[in-house]
Amino acid sequence: IGKLRDNRLLLSLLRRHFPVEEDFDVNHPEANIVEVLTLFLILIGGMGIAVVICVIEKIIFFWNR
Repeated sequence: IGKLRDNRLLLSLLRRHFPVEEDFDVNHPEANIVEVLTLFLILIGGMGIAVVICVIEKIIFFWNR
């Protein structure tokens, strides 16, 4: 139960610091996958990897326009 509470706290903090949903249009459903992957990476490997992934995904996103 303690772990669940920690994860919920982490998720709420991440939502505040990474408003990923607002950066993407409704026309891009892969935004949800990106968000889940980013949260997963933050929980596993720390902030640095997730930030790099975010930057790469945004580059790909703008490249595909």
